[in-house]
Amino acid sequence: MRVLKQRQLFILFIFTLLVATMVQPSMVAAEQTDFTVKEVFISIRPEYDQPVDWPNPEIPAVLVINQVDIINNTDEQLTTFSFPAPTNEPNFYVFATGKSGGPGQYFPAPHVLGDRVIHVDLREQPIPPKELYSLVVQYYYSPFALDGIRKSFSFEFAPPFTVEKVVSNVIVPPAGRNAKVEPAELALKEGNYTNVNADNPVNVAIEYDKADNVPTNKPLDKSGQAGGSDFDSKAVGYVAFIIILAIILFFVLKLGPTDNSKKQKNKTKQAKQQEPKKEVKVASKTQQDNKIVNQSPKKAAPVATEDQKELRRQLIAGEIDEQTYKDKLKKL
Repeated sequence: MRVLKQRQLFILFIFTLLVATMVQPSMVAAEQTDFTVKEVFISIRPEYDQPVDWPNPEIPAVLVINQVDIINNTDEQLTTFSFPAPTNEPNFYVFATGKSGGPGQYFPAPHVLGDRVIHVDLREQPIPPKELYSLVVQYYYSPFALDGIRKSFSFEFAPPFTVEKVVSNVIVPPAGRNAKVEPAELALKEGNYTNVNADNPVNVAIEYDKADNVPTNKPLDKSGQAGGSDFDSKAVGYVAFIIILAIILFFVLKLGPTDNSKKQKNKTKQAKQQEPKKEVKVASKTQQDNKIVNQSPKKAAPVATEDQKELRRQLIAGEIDEQTYKDKLKKL
């Protein structure tokens, strides 16, 4: 009798799980009817930059920036939102999800990855009833197909809900040559689409020639400056080396002897005096310092500060231009 009761409880437990599994999709579908997506801005930026913890700097990355304007049609707060994304693509990496509250305001929110979707948890920043709400979703991935130096990939935005208006642009890396973008207008200006959904998606194809995988904007190092300043640091070393040689040459010519015997004596003396100088200790130290500076990003992965993320958000939101963004980074 006891065994029979245990079996009945087990069967009841399994039945409850099955019912919950079947009910859950309908609940999600019902929630999607409770909001209206007024507009989505999508910026597609191949090899624009890389997150500091990108798995390999030799792997080219595509940054996709999304800003979603949502209206809650219900009388209650909405605490979740699911946004379509290519989570199945190689090296998919979510950089930011959260609420955009206006100029200088960003409130991060946790997320969970699903099958081609990012589930954003908005319990701490819920969508108020009958109000417009701006959500930011940024991610990286590596969808490239390679043919020699030719790089190509395609992008599709096919949401399970209808978006009244989609505005999109493409930023091809300046080092990319023979670029081809479809639709072609996206390479020159923003494209506008209406009533976008799974049956009426936005499709973009991008290809260009680029031999290396160096992004347009390199990851920040610990000092808050863009990495890759090898040329500048080496140039400083070369200039210092030339200045030292010029000073030595100046004193040699100024203090030179007037007769041959004195010249010979001074040459010997100067040769002895110049022996340690030929080691160019200052130049060697400069080169060593440069080597340390150049190698420092390899010793520890740089970490993006809140100020750096805030500058990034301001750049994305169009509050500052890219030159201002770079200038402010150097001051951090």
